[in-house]
Amino acid sequence: MQNRFSKVLLLLVILAVSSGCVNKPQATPADDKEPIINSLSVTPQLGTREEVVLVEPAIKITVDAVETERVDFFIAPAGEESLGESFWVDEKGEDGWSAEYSLPLTNTEYKITVKAYYKDKCTEKSLVVLAEEKKVSENNPAKEQPVELLSEGKKIAQLREVKGMPKYFLAQAWLDNSRFYGQTGTRPVLVNANNFSYKTLKVTSWQSHHSPDGKYISYLNEQGINIVSLDGSSKRWFQPQQNQSFQGNLAGGIWSPDSSKLLFWLEKEWDSLFMVYDLKTSGIKRVNTSLEGYFLTTQAGWIDNDRILFTTKAAVKKDGTAASSSGYRSDLAVADLRDDSYQLITSADDGVFIQGIQIVDHTTAVCQINDGGNTPSSYVFVNLNGSNHKLIPIKNSSKLNVSADGRLAYLTNQSKAGKNQTATLVVEGQNGKIQLAKIKYETISGPFWSPDGKHLLFSITYNKPLEKGFQEEYKTYLVKFK
Repeated sequence: MQNRFSKVLLLLVILAVSSGCVNKPQATPADDKEPIINSLSVTPQLGTREEVVLVEPAIKITVDAVETERVDFFIAPAGEESLGESFWVDEKGEDGWSAEYSLPLTNTEYKITVKAYYKDKCTEKSLVVLAEEKKVSENNPAKEQPVELLSEGKKIAQLREVKGMPKYFLAQAWLDNSRFYGQTGTRPVLVNANNFSYKTLKVTSWQSHHSPDGKYISYLNEQGINIVSLDGSSKRWFQPQQNQSFQGNLAGGIWSPDSSKLLFWLEKEWDSLFMVYDLKTSGIKRVNTSLEGYFLTTQAGWIDNDRILFTTKAAVKKDGTAASSSGYRSDLAVADLRDDSYQLITSADDGVFIQGIQIVDHTTAVCQINDGGNTPSSYVFVNLNGSNHKLIPIKNSSKLNVSADGRLAYLTNQSKAGKNQTATLVVEGQNGKIQLAKIKYETISGPFWSPDGKHLLFSITYNKPLEKGFQEEYKTYLVKFK
């Protein structure tokens, strides 16, 4: 696997103004103003040699344009007449017209085109870039080799740090077997798992979720629930109308398995109002989560395209006495959108709390269970038909994630270490239990299995000791199994 900082890009800039624009957007009648592109530039630049510009692989394309309402960015193989793939649309020029992109690290020429629009008029300019390998010294940290992970003397996996990510990057999930994504501050970032090139989506996102088909990201901001395609070419958003009986803090944006619906909710003091947005019809449907004596309901995930799993707490004991503001036990319940039904599928004893963690398939969910005391939590596989639950015999553990083929990844042996804590990353399957690595961290995101179970991904924050005080660092790691 090549490290993306072991390369630089040689850019041969060829500017050309087209004679006209095709595929113009629908707009209002034109006036005398024309969109003008004064310049098209790429940064950061490491130097120049005649007409060749040296830059890092992760580039920012900046357009100096006036009388412009929108700028579209495209990439295509050099020499191709078409514009190619749209990788970003900038509709807010207050902070300048720009886009970020990570070019493939191969000796291939690419044409980058920008189109500036004003009403029904547009102007475009292009540049051709050439990615060329540059040799680096042997002690360059960009040439770091992966760490071999051993079990009983045998190489079982490789651990590699994902370097070159934007500041504050934390991984969130896999898009497919070759791409994952995360957030840096309020920006979603898409990452190529093979060469660690990345693309930042230029949207403001407080929290985001990817669609199972790998085509879209839903994210929450002051506008409401937003949906953007991963190439940045299309966006939509919706904000549910609130009234006195239908209000709260907007949250969610969880995709159904077929990527056709979004689960979201309005958080209130004692409970939440859950709703489903249908992308095909743009309709919103209220989800029934009403059970007498239960409250503080939270979503656990979609079981299939019609059923959703929830965790809900009981306000009173089983004998009907002693109401509690924090709940006496918690159970799992299933809402069915087809008949608007909602029913419990577990029956915990008082003092026992079950929390839905992950939907493994259409029949099974992984849940965390504890007795509310000092006893370490354990995990249980819950059959979603409500019977034959299977206890997972692991204690003093957290962050459990189950792969498609049934292997477990989790943290155990957690202990405090100054301003950080330490834990052991464990993988467990039919061939036994393997301790992969000891991790020192303050917070951790993951671990996340790739869909094919060949990779494990996680990010950490870490307080690095300095001569005076500490420095918070963000790191992401990728485990590749043999």
